[in-house]
Amino acid sequence: AVVEAEAAESGGVHLLQTLVAGTAHKPVNPHEYCWDHEQTFDFTQEGVIFLMHIPKTAACSLKHDVMSAVGEGKIFSDEKCYSYGEKINASAVMALLRNPRSHVLSQYYEC
Repeated sequence: AVVEAEAAESGGVHLLQTLVAGTAHKPVNPHEYCWDHEQTFDFTQEGVIFLMHIPKTAACSLKHDVMSAVGEGKIFSDEKCYSYGEKINASAVMALLRNPRSHVLSQYYEC
């Protein structure tokens, strides 16, 4: 279960700290945890959460941590629009946002 989720501001950068009970933080393989394939995901199950993936916002880490709380196969993540959540009849839509300056710098340094 999610123990704590709080937004903190440090040096102008907004940090979202999510701690999940019993989850060890280990490196995340983005191809395994970040993006799902519509062809293989079961949208008929109850409680599907749509994670609107915005690159460089820690969405992969969030998905990895939240999966341990809600179960494998409950979170569908992709770089799609907010309205996609209605299309798949998701029970919730999630997205992580960053301070715009930090976000642009992170994308710049990635390349």
